[in-house]
Amino acid sequence: HLWLQETPLAGPESYLKSELYRYVKARAPEIKAMYLGGGADEFNGGYTGTLAEGGNWDDFVRNITGMAWRGGCGGQKRYAAWLDYGPAPLIRSEAFSGGATSPLEYFHRWKYRDVQQYNCWHEDRSAAGSGIEARVPFLDSRLIDIVAAIPEKLAPELLWDKQILRRAMAGLLPEEIRSRPKTPFFYGAGVGSTYRMLSRMLLQDDGELLEEALAARGASDVIDAANARLMLAQLEQDPSSELVEFALRVVNLGLLQSMADSPPPALVDWLPGPVPERIELHDWAASQEQLERAVMDAWT
Repeated sequence: HLWLQETPLAGPESYLKSELYRYVKARAPEIKAMYLGGGADEFNGGYTGTLAEGGNWDDFVRNITGMAWRGGCGGQKRYAAWLDYGPAPLIRSEAFSGGATSPLEYFHRWKYRDVQQYNCWHEDRSAAGSGIEARVPFLDSRLIDIVAAIPEKLAPELLWDKQILRRAMAGLLPEEIRSRPKTPFFYGAGVGSTYRMLSRMLLQDDGELLEEALAARGASDVIDAANARLMLAQLEQDPSSELVEFALRVVNLGLLQSMADSPPPALVDWLPGPVPERIELHDWAASQEQLERAVMDAWT
């Protein structure tokens, strides 16, 4: 998987896509191209409810305004003192928004960079590794231009909860699909759910991943092992803590050094695992144990 990505960066989504393409190649080799939904959320309002944190459109705008401020000003040390000074910022976020004229435009620019740097990168490589062409119709520049041109006064109506896309699909998709609520990719909505998942990963097997990272060549020169273990103990008490971001960086530094010292076999010499199996599920919550057992059995 890492050879395909041409980078040591990987995550659950890119791994899932690699397995999806392997499954399709094995079960339906006649399929040469697949349409994907990348960009449907990013530019059509799929994250409005999540970023509103349970609120409404005004809460969404307020929160992305704060993101624009922190993203622009926070990245420049000479302005850092202004970031949290007083009850509210004295400098408008647009001054640091990279040319964006509104918080929504800043958000779309951010997501455009994010999609290019992450989604398109892993989609192209994961698909090509199985001889499949990944196509992303929602990233057609003409569609993005339409969304970007929505007047500010119409944005709450058209972009809240992907209304522009839901309305466009009326009569084209079954109603239960067109109107279904957005669900998280894995482990629940919000960054807290992701933090809890990552904390469980780092804590399992008595922190084996951290220990492997600490044992890497040169790790002791830059990483305080005792404090790293203390951080892991803190995550055990509070798995939702943003400390997991720092713990992951420590682990990734060590594992990257280990990979550099002993790289995995080249793709042409790699023996792939078993082809993923299709599992019929009708109730995810009730079938969680069955699903976990099937996935783990396939790789042990």
